[in-house]
Amino acid sequence: MGVRGGLALGALNFPLHLWLFGRVGESDPALVFGQPGFYVGLLLGFASGWVGGLLERLRASEERYRSLVETAPLGVLVHDGERVLFANPEAGRVLGARRPEELVGRPVLSLVGAEDLPRVRQRLAALEQGRPQVGLAEETLCRLDGAPVVAEVAAARVRYGERQAVQVVLRDLSAQRQLQGTIERLTYRDPVTGLPNRAALHEAGAKILALAHRQGWGVAALWLRLGELALWQDVLGQRSADGLLRGVAERLRRVARGQDWLAYCGGGEFAFVAQNAALTGALRLARRLQAVLDTPLELEGGGAPARLSLVVGVALYPKDAAGLEELLSAAHAAAQRAQAEGCWLALFDPEGARRARERVALEGELRQALGEGGLVLHYQPVLDLRSGQVAGAEALARWPHPSRGAVSPEVFIPLAEERGLIRELDRYVLRRALGEAAALPGWVAVNLSAQSFQEPGLPRFLRESLERSGVRPGELVLEITERTLADPRSAQPVLQRLKELGVRVAVDDFGTGYSSLSYLRSFPLDHLKIDRSFVRGIGRHPEDEAVLRGILSLAGSLGLECVAEGVETAEQAEWLRREGCALAQGYHFARPMPPEHLATLARERG
Repeated sequence: MGVRGGLALGALNFPLHLWLFGRVGESDPALVFGQPGFYVGLLLGFASGWVGGLLERLRASEERYRSLVETAPLGVLVHDGERVLFANPEAGRVLGARRPEELVGRPVLSLVGAEDLPRVRQRLAALEQGRPQVGLAEETLCRLDGAPVVAEVAAARVRYGERQAVQVVLRDLSAQRQLQGTIERLTYRDPVTGLPNRAALHEAGAKILALAHRQGWGVAALWLRLGELALWQDVLGQRSADGLLRGVAERLRRVARGQDWLAYCGGGEFAFVAQNAALTGALRLARRLQAVLDTPLELEGGGAPARLSLVVGVALYPKDAAGLEELLSAAHAAAQRAQAEGCWLALFDPEGARRARERVALEGELRQALGEGGLVLHYQPVLDLRSGQVAGAEALARWPHPSRGAVSPEVFIPLAEERGLIRELDRYVLRRALGEAAALPGWVAVNLSAQSFQEPGLPRFLRESLERSGVRPGELVLEITERTLADPRSAQPVLQRLKELGVRVAVDDFGTGYSSLSYLRSFPLDHLKIDRSFVRGIGRHPEDEAVLRGILSLAGSLGLECVAEGVETAEQAEWLRREGCALAQGYHFARPMPPEHLATLARERG
């Protein structure tokens, strides 16, 4: 329809002349056809006085004006305050008309969404009261089929023929809203489960806690951790595992009430925030969530149903936390504790959380100490029971912490094992012991963890360290536990390479582990270190003495030297010497000491 139907150039002071001449962009580079700034500028052009000169040129070319209105990518609508007088094709498309003529004669307010009617009436009243224009506004319009459509709208008073009218220019925001929706989904939704992600949870959770604070409500945070998900990923592949994850998410979603928030946080972990919930309600909710996995999940591609378990950690606001991040962290810590303790549910434990934070801090300080030489070595002498002289010494790591004082090996060695630092600790002790060995009497023994023992690069590291220090290989004794020898097939080749290198090997705490005596015969070993628990029974428990005699006899038949650990009395030392034990260490002789003190002790004992 366009300008047909009586719309003449002189009848409508219409701002679409901004498009008529391409030269408009020369005066304002932002107003270039097709650019976003152009369309916004066009809508704002109603009240602009600078377009007067262009209007004269527009009137000189009615045909160009008609063409412009027909093809404009903005909707153009004229009404008299009650009914539509004119609509261009784009207005018809936006409002769902097959032809723009279908809009003519319709009540203009029937094209406005119900929620925006009051505001539109106010804008129309302002125009009727003499205001020349009303600026940009975002309005929900109503298509002819009843569907809503969001548009950016500007309106101005105009002359339409011999009467006053209102001209409306509108821009369809559907594509923009669709793009915004896509961006929002990418930003705030997990693509696999379709659930809100952690970013969305943080926005919503902050509002939930603010409301709870005002209302005096409690809030429960439940951290849900799926078990076996990584296993299913390995078995089924990522695609099938994602299907399982979607199935779990759907089951959990059914448990959520309208005011609850369920989010997927990645790695098989979900966060559930329940409003107006105390401990009893939180525990009831936890049981309902855990129960959703009682029934196995069907695989999307078929096959046997999959079973997954769920671990739940619970924290409460304001009891356990003052803010959202703290609340979620508390629930996460509770879930970690539940998993570590082998149960499906745990409540937040402030003291446990404090200990966990302390261990994290201590781990960082241990890493720093290993990197900066913060650990020192003390040496416990090993004496020859026949001569009384120092035959060698066992190197023991000590940590003189600058602010904590002396940190016990019973604290930092298990921490190193737990946090994957034990290999680094072993290498640190080896390097330092070899560096100090030249000033020490006899050989030096270093404890070696099972992880370091199985490390492929161990022989090369030892060879390079020995060459760098100048220590003969035979002066280094590596102490390994019986547990390390539990798998003879993997232990045998490592022991063989160490023997080829020339270092000596001792089995530590012998008699308490898992080694088979038949395998000891084939292992290239040098020492057996008898566990202190047997030495403690000398003179008190005949059965311990019988075990000791058996170990000494076995060692003698295999050509191994025995070292008795934990000797604390002269009676124990004498019994061991009399039964043929060659070497011993313990507090009866000396406690672990700095290297310079060991050298002094060796001189005193000749």
